[in-house]
Amino acid sequence: MLSITGMPVLIVSFVLFVVMLAVALVVLPRRRRPGLRKYVEQAVTILLVVFLALSTTFLYLNRDNHWYGAWGDLFANNDIGAVSTTDFGSAVAQNASYKETTGGDLTDLQRDPQSNPALGEVSSKDSTGQWLNVTMAPSSGSKTQLSVDALVWLPPGYVGTPDRSYPVVVAFPGVPGSPGTYQNGLRIDDLILDNVDSGSMQAPIVVVPDVFPDNADTECVDGAAGKWETWISTDMRTWITTNLRTVPDRQAWAVSGYSAGGWCAAMISLRHPDQYAWGISLAGYFDVEYTPGQVQNDPDDPRYQLDQLAGKKKPDVALWAFAGGQDQPALDALHGFQSHVSAPTSLIATTSEAGGHRTPVWVTPQQDSLKWLGQVSPWFAADGS
Repeated sequence: MLSITGMPVLIVSFVLFVVMLAVALVVLPRRRRPGLRKYVEQAVTILLVVFLALSTTFLYLNRDNHWYGAWGDLFANNDIGAVSTTDFGSAVAQNASYKETTGGDLTDLQRDPQSNPALGEVSSKDSTGQWLNVTMAPSSGSKTQLSVDALVWLPPGYVGTPDRSYPVVVAFPGVPGSPGTYQNGLRIDDLILDNVDSGSMQAPIVVVPDVFPDNADTECVDGAAGKWETWISTDMRTWITTNLRTVPDRQAWAVSGYSAGGWCAAMISLRHPDQYAWGISLAGYFDVEYTPGQVQNDPDDPRYQLDQLAGKKKPDVALWAFAGGQDQPALDALHGFQSHVSAPTSLIATTSEAGGHRTPVWVTPQQDSLKWLGQVSPWFAADGS
């Protein structure tokens, strides 16, 4: 009845705010008695008005975004509790053996990233990898003419191994959100290095494009805000393969994303299985969910009905999806999608006992999903030597 996401508690908070605001504006100014008590009453009332204004705003936003699914989640220290997984569709072997690519047809700019102006300042000191701020400007053959800012993480040793190519993780942020969440919130570089140290995977290149510029809800689709799906599958891909040393095999490419970015990852992998063999969705969804006032095209566009795509076309893609135990919209979306998955499409549906729709909840699942890449793909697998 009084759950943190329920309407009754929001109404109670709003009514109390209105009452205390009326007391502050109407009742207290009428009191003429002198003394300390009058000022204490004014101070307490003002503090209550501020507190109730903040709590009402928080409850309203939390009801919309499901950051916290229960009162106890506020004090859970980001512990998501027990995790369970269920497989749907094709079974993917999880005993991949390490592959390393050296040599090949590499350009001088690929071999020497420090001389590549598209990458900006690249340090030779990269024992723990390094983040680069880049702009993916349209080339002469651009399909979209979009110019997109992005973060690129080069793994340790990238600069000093000019003949080695790497697997790639393209990571999509949510909306509202920014590419910086992967650097400062999820800390995907630290998660990768932890997995490398534990022998769970080899380090990939990570590319985080700003597919929601200024928090515009593009949903990564071709629509009114631009041809974002086309950009991801053509212009972005060309920029990455031109400027970075990447393995061309589809099994060396994965997409990952959280929230709206999880939708992007699922959609891009299912619609472009020739480019990506692996998709990771953290608290994402499987049907477009346009922000009010930002509808990009027909919500019933069959291109973006992922349950129908998985059920009918059955792309040869393996998905790893997570939903927190108190993130009801993500749980509903995952449960609604999983029944449509059949071979050769594969889905590992992962749910936790607790956890709402917040970045700290996704840290452990992000690490687990990267570890999974090391188990299923030879290009992400750890060097066993």
